[in-house]
Amino acid sequence: MGITFVRRFLIREATIAEFDDLREFYERNPDEHVMFRHDDAVKKAISDGIFLIAIDTSLEDGDRIFGASAVYTVNAQRDSGGTIVLKEAGGSNVKKDYRGFGVHKVFHWARSLHKFILDRGGFEVYFGAIICPNDPSEANIAKAHFLPWDDPPSSLVTERQAYADPENGQSVKFYRLPKEALVEHAKQLLMQDKREILERRVNDTVEQVETHLMLETLRSYRRIVENLSQGDLGALD
Repeated sequence: MGITFVRRFLIREATIAEFDDLREFYERNPDEHVMFRHDDAVKKAISDGIFLIAIDTSLEDGDRIFGASAVYTVNAQRDSGGTIVLKEAGGSNVKKDYRGFGVHKVFHWARSLHKFILDRGGFEVYFGAIICPNDPSEANIAKAHFLPWDDPPSSLVTERQAYADPENGQSVKFYRLPKEALVEHAKQLLMQDKREILERRVNDTVEQVETHLMLETLRSYRRIVENLSQGDLGALD
């Protein structure tokens, strides 16, 4: 007997027409650990094609977005002087009742491949910053093969610390993604694209949802992603 799906997920790039819907999504689903950016930064990420959204197609338009995640361009001052261009994986948020499907993992794979393929050589460090303590996010970023970034620019540290509340024991930790991690990201994204299912286990029940990745990275740059999945980092040269 085949599986009957009662709903369907899509993961794709947001469009500028969805800006207000994105803003409403973050307002309806506040998370003290999520650093949502100013409108201009959000609109630039959308125009760059790297503000990803997860949609439940069984719902009405205003409620369809259940997850969002982006990559932001950050210009920071080097401690030694001069400007450094960085790319920050940030703003990742999933509605609480949709957690457990692994949407954050898909966001990680898709974001990194998009930026390293399309912006190759155009930035120095691809990084993530987490308001801690936050065990789930630290576990997720470690599983995505990020490594601790021990020497981020002081200007970046100062700017990000404003999002934390030290009186409540909060601080910001920084992580950077080595290029070698893209091999695993490419493998996982291709496997997810082929499988077309996300699932989660709640107690003794397994819920499966038909899921389609409508991503520009897979549509236009699949050959590069396939080469990366085989360990060919030269595909980025």
